[in-house]
Amino acid sequence: MPFGLLLLGFVVEVLLPLALLVWVPLGVAGLYFSKRGLTLAVSSGDQEKQDVGYANLLLGAIVLGLGLLGWALAYVMTA
Repeated sequence: MPFGLLLLGFVVEVLLPLALLVWVPLGVAGLYFSKRGLTLAVSSGDQEKQDVGYANLLLGAIVLGLGLLGWALAYVMTA
């Protein structure tokens, strides 16, 4: 049990802030590629791929929002 608590403390203290800071670039990249894919799906007229593209845009916006919240949290904790 003590080893598990030590491991959990390491994950929370070290890896969680890094994950929060990485979400913004990943969200931007996801939105970019989702927009490109959605544009191709609209030009080809494939309705199923358009639906997937809209879902990907929504998920990319959520990830970007969480990443911005992570940056805000990092700013507040260090300010």
